[in-house]
Amino acid sequence: MAITESQVTAFMAPVVEKAAKYIQLLDEATKDPAIDDVVLCCAADLAYGQVAGFTNRDFVKSTFVDRYYKVPKKLEVRCLPLVSVSEVKYEDVVLVEGSDYTIDGNYLVFCAVGTGLFKYGEDLCSLPDYLYSELKVTYEGGIVTANLNHLLLSALIFQTVANYRRSSVLGLSKILLAGPTAHSADVSSDRGRIVDAASDILDKLVYYGDYEECC
Repeated sequence: MAITESQVTAFMAPVVEKAAKYIQLLDEATKDPAIDDVVLCCAADLAYGQVAGFTNRDFVKSTFVDRYYKVPKKLEVRCLPLVSVSEVKYEDVVLVEGSDYTIDGNYLVFCAVGTGLFKYGEDLCSLPDYLYSELKVTYEGGIVTANLNHLLLSALIFQTVANYRRSSVLGLSKILLAGPTAHSADVSSDRGRIVDAASDILDKLVYYGDYEECC
């Protein structure tokens, strides 16, 4: 399920507020953080996309369908935390939780001896490291708002502030003018760069699973 613009806006609300405080961007009338500043909000939306791209994860709570062609015995889902699993399908077979796989935190575990995909007898040494065929996982994962993950929150604030401060270089004004029809060619090729303060945090969150996101 595609994450909507409104979901990202809600997710990034605490980021926008804290970023506005950090750069002292205040509403002239109320002196409160200028959370409706259009350039700052655009910088925050861009920051979410940059961080999601850098880490190979989505963070907004939603339903995801990910496809794998290299299946390990213990598979971490891409979007954390794992909330629930709707369906796990190996090739054309729907797998059963408890007999074909178990859930261990944010992982699906397929390596129970004598059961499931990795059934190669009772000898653990005979179990393969990977199965090379299609596995499709439908699950709910993620969080509702960025302030539920303090590391992620900090990285998003750093990136939002950096985007705001280089808004003219990134071409944010062109995005604002073009609205939903904005094309990637309208912004600088620098738009994907993660600042060092953010990347130092995000390195710990990068997902290395061999996946394809399904529609």
